[in-house]
Formats: sequence, structure tokens, C-alpha cells
Amino acid sequence: MFKNITKIVLAILVVASFILAGCQPQPTAAPEVEAPAEVEAPAEEEAPAEAEEPAPEVVEITYMRQADNPDIELDYVKEFEEANPGIKVKVDSVPANDNYNKLVLTTNA
Repeated sequence: MFKNITKIVLAILVVASFILAGCQPQPTAAPEVEAPAEVEAPAEEEAPAEAEEPAPEVVEITYMRQADNPDIELDYVKEFEEANPGIKVKVDSVPANDNYNKLVLTTNA
């Protein structure tokens, strides 16, 4: 009887391995990239005397904190903004009892 159970378990393992191997995603071949044709370089054009640089984009992130927390967190926010001039941090001080509700509402919005 032990031989029969061993054969059945072995057969199940073999079938399961074939099924799992068949479900694997097929590798895709990398697309061939053609070498660019050589093009003559255009004559150098003079750049305008005053090149206008686009204004840097400012990204705004919201930092939600408990209103009862110490104000040292606000000092960290100021340090972060000084180190990252392209990022503006909006501090949202929420009372401790409303943290969960505020978090749920902002993630569902």
C-alpha cells in the first residue's frame, strides 16, 4: 500500500510541475534597433543673446500629521523644503480623533 501512495503522490507532483511550467510567461524577444543613418551636422546657429529658461516646476506634497505632535516636525519640513527647492510641503495638522477618517477620505478622493 505504501508503494501505491508513493506512486500517486509522485504522479500528482509531476502533473503539478507540468501545469506550473505551462503557466509561466513566455520571454519576449528584445526589439531590434536599427543603427541611425549618418546625417551631416547642421551649421551652428547662433543662440539668442538671452536664452529664457523655463520656470522650474514646483511639486506640492501634503504631509498629514497629528495636531498634538511637537512642532519639531515643522522644522523638519522647513529643512526639507530648503534642501529640495522644487518641492513645496503642505502641512495638514489633523486632530488625533479625526486621523483615520481624514486618511480614508483623502485616499478615496
